[in-house]
Amino acid sequence: MAVSLFHPKKRFKLVQGFSLIELVLVISLLGILVAVVTPIIGRPFTMFKDQQTRSSLIDRAQSAFSHIAREARRAVPNSVRVKTIGANGSALELMPISFAGRYPYGDTPSDDLTLTPNQLDNNFSLLSDIPSSLTGERLIVNPVNTTLLYNAAASAVPVGIMTPTSTSLAFTDNGNQDKMTLSSAFKFDTLGIGSPTRRIFATQGPISYVCAPPNLTYYRGYAASVAQPSAPAATNQSLVTNSIESCQFSYANGVAQRNGLLTLVLTLIENGERVRLVEQIHVENTP
Repeated sequence: MAVSLFHPKKRFKLVQGFSLIELVLVISLLGILVAVVTPIIGRPFTMFKDQQTRSSLIDRAQSAFSHIAREARRAVPNSVRVKTIGANGSALELMPISFAGRYPYGDTPSDDLTLTPNQLDNNFSLLSDIPSSLTGERLIVNPVNTTLLYNAAASAVPVGIMTPTSTSLAFTDNGNQDKMTLSSAFKFDTLGIGSPTRRIFATQGPISYVCAPPNLTYYRGYAASVAQPSAPAATNQSLVTNSIESCQFSYANGVAQRNGLLTLVLTLIENGERVRLVEQIHVENTP
């Protein structure tokens, strides 16, 4: 009698995969898990990127402040002036000092060692270390206020404060006391009182920082004008910084008790990150 190896009632189950319902359920759970975990993991990276953006904006603003402060601290007294441009812009103009010194006061124009106020004079000595080469410098004595200074700077025949552009300068190095010679005699200080501190300044002309968002631009190599320009016709200009949302420059003239105070406010924005920085610069204003 043959014996069967298979139990007649025993059934074998077939191997089966995920059902469609199970697959959808797993995908849904994974989606929920990713949605919950991703912000937690990604948050530090987003914060780090935002911090880098803010640090970059701060560095750029501070670099612009340093650039302006370096020029403002060597400005001719009473040459700093500011104006508003549109709703969010500002412009700053000043005359940087090329060199400065003190002159001996005298009453005799023919004396080539002294400067005589309110008299035509073209030879005098300076207690200063004059640069070895002069390029278009103009001499200034007793710039008592901004209006008179820029009126003189813009005039073909300036009166009393600043030598004309047609007058060239030459000097003889005599150690600490150099001799200055003008190509044509000039009548410094028509009031005849001289500078309170007997100071004389030399400058090559004005420079400007024009903040017209999103750019802050530096201008030099242009002629002075009575009215402060918003966009100088300069032969040289360069970008100081960008990404500016707004800027505000203000200036408080110096008085007997304190120096002038230049206040700069810059707001920079990039990729949704915004920083606002304020800088105050003391400006010597004694003519």
